[in-house]
Amino acid sequence: MIAIVDNGIGAQEISRTIRGSKIFSATGKIPEADAYILSDGKMDPKNEKANIALIQQIGVPVLAIGIGSIYLAKAYGGTAKELKLKTDKLTMKQKSPLFLDLKKQFSVVDSQKYFISD
Repeated sequence: MIAIVDNGIGAQEISRTIRGSKIFSATGKIPEADAYILSDGKMDPKNEKANIALIQQIGVPVLAIGIGSIYLAKAYGGTAKELKLKTDKLTMKQKSPLFLDLKKQFSVVDSQKYFISD
């Protein structure tokens, strides 16, 4: 069974894409499972503590997305730093079938507030 840990963003969407046996869980009530998926969300000390405790269990596979990846790094001694959100303009130099609907020049926003620094 897979437990999807809801850190605030995307857990419902993840749950819909997983076939088979799964449990949807809030961070305060993490059940026993064969594997875990940590969803994205906002940095929260309570969620951080619960996620790190879960990650440090020996032999439990964990997939960490967004803020979950920050918690995963911290569980193994890594550090995270906060980023300032930034917007950049990009220009496509060569056409690609992946980006047919985009203009030649477009704006992108880096929306992740944290990055793993060590």
